[in-house]
Amino acid sequence: MITTITLAAPSAAFLYPALDAAAPSEPTHRQFLSRFLRQFLKFVQQRLRKPPSRLTFEEIDAPLIVAFLDDLEKHQGVSVRSRNLRLTAIYSFFRFAAFEAPAHSA
Repeated sequence: MITTITLAAPSAAFLYPALDAAAPSEPTHRQFLSRFLRQFLKFVQQRLRKPPSRLTFEEIDAPLIVAFLDDLEKHQGVSVRSRNLRLTAIYSFFRFAAFEAPAHSA
């Protein structure tokens, strides 16, 4: 049986201990990831009408990610290059989260 795991624990683990160990001298990298994750979770919260602390992996799908990236580009004036950086950050986050919740990795 697969238990439902929220995004809260992997999000915190992704931003703090892992980054301290991997790149202790890169505060701008952490700031970018923190800002990105906050933007992403705010967008998802608005779309799904659910607080980030209650979001699960099953609720985050490719169409939702594409909608987020499109919103950044069309409504917030983000360049294609910046959009691609955020896509890379999403990929990195879910790759990291797969170690935290292997049953939910695909």
